[in-house]
Amino acid sequence: MIIKASFFVFVVFFTLSISSNVFVINTVYSNENKDISQKNKTPIDHVIIISQGRRSFDNYFGNFEGANGFPKNTGIPVNPFEFSPSFQNFTISLSFLSNASNVGTESFLINKGGIGKETPRNNLNFGIWLDEKGYLTGGFETKSGNDFFLLSKNKYADNNWHNILLTYDKSTLKLFVDNNLQSELNTGGAIPDDNNLPIIRLGANFLKQNNFFVGSIQNLLLWNRSLNTNEILSFFTNNALPTGSVVDVRSNTSNIDYVNEISSLNFNGTNYFDLKLSPNITKGLIEPFHLEKTKTPNLKYGPLVYEKSYNYGFMDGFIFAQKDNKIKSNEVKKSDNDTIVMGYYNKSEIGSYWDLASDFVLADNFFSPSQQTDLTNNLFLFTSEEGNFKKYVPRAGLSINSTILDLLEKKQIAWKVYVENYDSNLNYTNENDSSKRYLTINPILGIPRFVENATLNERIQDLSNYFHDLKNNLPSLSYIILPDSQESSPKDILEGQESVVSLIISLMKSKYWKNSFFILTYSGSGGWYDHVPPPLNSEYEYGFRIPTLFISPYSHQGKIDSTFYDTLSILKFIEYNFNLESIDRRDSSSNNILAAFDFNKPPRNSSESVSNLLENYQTNISKTKPVLKENISFTFNLYLIVLISVVSVFLFLRFIIQK
Repeated sequence: MIIKASFFVFVVFFTLSISSNVFVINTVYSNENKDISQKNKTPIDHVIIISQGRRSFDNYFGNFEGANGFPKNTGIPVNPFEFSPSFQNFTISLSFLSNASNVGTESFLINKGGIGKETPRNNLNFGIWLDEKGYLTGGFETKSGNDFFLLSKNKYADNNWHNILLTYDKSTLKLFVDNNLQSELNTGGAIPDDNNLPIIRLGANFLKQNNFFVGSIQNLLLWNRSLNTNEILSFFTNNALPTGSVVDVRSNTSNIDYVNEISSLNFNGTNYFDLKLSPNITKGLIEPFHLEKTKTPNLKYGPLVYEKSYNYGFMDGFIFAQKDNKIKSNEVKKSDNDTIVMGYYNKSEIGSYWDLASDFVLADNFFSPSQQTDLTNNLFLFTSEEGNFKKYVPRAGLSINSTILDLLEKKQIAWKVYVENYDSNLNYTNENDSSKRYLTINPILGIPRFVENATLNERIQDLSNYFHDLKNNLPSLSYIILPDSQESSPKDILEGQESVVSLIISLMKSKYWKNSFFILTYSGSGGWYDHVPPPLNSEYEYGFRIPTLFISPYSHQGKIDSTFYDTLSILKFIEYNFNLESIDRRDSSSNNILAAFDFNKPPRNSSESVSNLLENYQTNISKTKPVLKENISFTFNLYLIVLISVVSVFLFLRFIIQK
């Protein structure tokens, strides 16, 4: 039997407004059990969270007006790693100003290649820094870790400008300060480590946020050759620039393309700048393009893909990461169209999400909590503990001491996890491939106590109970997990969007809307392009930006929230709202989601939002009509039963009254 799309929509939303006893509920954990001394810090009584898989912010909202989407004329090369100059010979020239703040620790001015380990291909190509007493040190390390450094005669942490020139010709290392030779060293032909890291770091030690410099740097020039005596003399006396520099960042030139949008080279002791060693490519770049198909091939993703895509913060390795044969993936078939990572959707495909962004709050600075795979990132929805695991839940389960659900249990605050087509057998005790993949989306069933403790386990229920609880007793915290309706490629995003919107509309039409907060987020970018590099942090390594919507009657209307958030900010808000303790330092130090709200105004009515969502919902239903014909869901059948029952009761009562 073929059901028309319009009739399906009518059935769904008509029955959502009618009380029903058709649903079978496993356990009712009443809000009446909530500690009466517990007072929320906001009017929010109900938080609902859903994570819909792997999408980047630019993939969904790159063209959304007002958000930090695609920059003008953006594009990336197919291979950004082609240009990798050797620095067996080198010359560095720069001007710097520093003060006494740099005394007491090593303060790096410039660093190429070294990451602070005596490890082949990780040693210093070259570097210049102020030592603990304020003397200048410059030189390099060999692949085997042998050091060749020169020390200045004077101290330079004196709040004055000074000029440095460090040059090496495969034999003699020379250090000039303020145009005078300070020191030289015959190395016996030593060769600097030849690692191919494509960047130069200014103001800090490489790859680590330490050894910070305080002051300013100007007129930076770099050659991958040594300058001869005549070139050096002419440079000092006539300011004649020797040819062939591979980096040129001077105060009197606009040639600053290598500096990744730096307007000034000023350092405050916490920041640094990275310069990219690559030619200024303007041709052959792949620009972001509109995806017309809502179902695309799967992409490579995970730590190795992240590393190549990130490319030390230059965000131009996404295509290369998909093409790189060294990065293996059993889940991705070989595709000739690796440029698909640059694709994006807009209102024509995800109109409901764009409507929600226009009516509520879109977070355009929200990052995935790690560079790892689904299991790690989805687990961060429940806890801030770092788990000792990789792609899948280990046989013994996840050793997690505390989750946000445990904190709620202590306070007798109601929670539930609603799962689409829930199968309780898919947990850590079942070692088949289906369970392994399933637990990456629903990791709470990878924690032994949530499987073995009957009281905790009964809070994990089928999604059908969510609709029942909207009419009876919605818990204070709800997680919704849609294993079959996620939006990760290669799934059709329309089906996932349809499911999410039905959940939101159901909430909006319920009595709980006026005190609720619905969070739509994603686990990771899934390989899709995003142009914003994650923030640098010495403790945590964030993933790329993910689309996130804050939907509440107290949300600002049509606001772009550019506060820095990551998934742990969700835990922070829950802890704040329900007066819970923190799990550990990470969630405690995360930014709270408060800029999204205006609690000084009364809650907004949902009628207009529901109307806008319904319009797009009907459009999406028509697009997925073939799927619905072949696969009428269990939930739909329940809706149909409810409708028939209500109509039958109505006709019966009318007959009795007329009699």
